[in-house]
Amino acid sequence: MTELNALPKTHTSTHDIIPPNVDTVITIPGVVPSHATPSTPAHPLPHHPRSIILFDGVCNVCNGFVQFVHPRDKQKRFWFQAQQTVKGRELLMLYNCPMDLNTVILIDEAEGKVYLKSAAIFKITEHLESPWPTLSYLMWIPGPVRDLGYNVFASLRYYIAGKKDTCGVLPGIRDRFVDFRSPVIELDDNKNL
Repeated sequence: MTELNALPKTHTSTHDIIPPNVDTVITIPGVVPSHATPSTPAHPLPHHPRSIILFDGVCNVCNGFVQFVHPRDKQKRFWFQAQQTVKGRELLMLYNCPMDLNTVILIDEAEGKVYLKSAAIFKITEHLESPWPTLSYLMWIPGPVRDLGYNVFASLRYYIAGKKDTCGVLPGIRDRFVDFRSPVIELDDNKNL
């Protein structure tokens, strides 16, 4: 599995950001997983570990996914943040995540891992109320095959469901955002972060 530090630090395009040789489950360097043994050589987090879902804040499909997850997350495990916000950008940089609007990103601080694309979707469904955890069994399908379908859908998502000018979220979800008031970062004409 490719270490997160192997990814380039700066990305400027939102297309084909994640190199094909990079796994969609990446270990976060320097984070102690909650199941770690005392001999694990890493630094503990300064706060309670979170599971943060970073998403394309203007995408109607992505906003719909957040609004789907929220009421089914009975344990209040998940926090949300749009990638196009200042806080979203800070989180991407803090965890060395690719700045790619074509993927949902799950940062699981408790496990010390970052999940991308289909791995993120199925890891999220694993923690929702029944029957949604059964979808996580699709993780047995090889990653490249799962992500082929994910990439095709991601490239068509604006055509399928459109997009908004700003992040549109129901008021009841605001308390589950890492920073709901975080300013939006203006994208250039090529939709670069």
